[in-house]
Amino acid sequence: MTASRRQEYADHLTRVYKKPVPWTYWGYRPPPRPANTVSWERTDSIAVELDRALASFDPNERLVLLRRMERQHIAVMAATLTNWLTSELQPDRVAAILAALRDHPAADVRRHLKAVVTNAGHSMANRQMALTQVRDGIDDSNAEELLTLSQGASGWSRPGRCAAAAGQISPARRGFAIGDEADLLAPGSSSCCRRSARRTRRNVDRGTLLTLLQDQDPRVRRSAASRREN
Repeated sequence: MTASRRQEYADHLTRVYKKPVPWTYWGYRPPPRPANTVSWERTDSIAVELDRALASFDPNERLVLLRRMERQHIAVMAATLTNWLTSELQPDRVAAILAALRDHPAADVRRHLKAVVTNAGHSMANRQMALTQVRDGIDDSNAEELLTLSQGASGWSRPGRCAAAAGQISPARRGFAIGDEADLLAPGSSSCCRRSARRTRRNVDRGTLLTLLQDQDPRVRRSAASRREN
């Protein structure tokens, strides 16, 4: 079977994964047709076949199918996504995989996200996206894991970028003192570094201090200078 025929069959399956709701008048100029939402007796088996197809297609076919499945709100198994992620470096495809992984519990996919963060072969945008997803799944029980991850990553475009992104975690969950509201309004890594440097109830390790003391923003350096090292 040719690739185009496989894609055509898979596309048809995404369209019949669920049934549409009973017809109603959409209006003279209706918006785009929404995804079908009514399950039927073949819904589960179609989901299994689509997942199997996603695992067996070549990378370009996979991306097309993944986007069609997302359009129809068809969940993809975490194992299928993470297996694909382990061998994928192309930025567009990695970004699509990371977006799909948001539908799965953080604990189930965290180690795969961490692998993206620490792999310099991935694009900077995707590494930052993966770090953000790790951050969103962090709670008080494993908060220190985030700083360890950020400090261990390499190849960031400016010193402290990874550690800075880690600093964006919710203050209530990380024990950070945000300080002035102006810090929240300034986008970019400098604002994040200021928040990282303002950690309370903990000292700061030497590596983080040295990174922050070299920042171009004098407010970052001043805040870092007020911290004590471990």
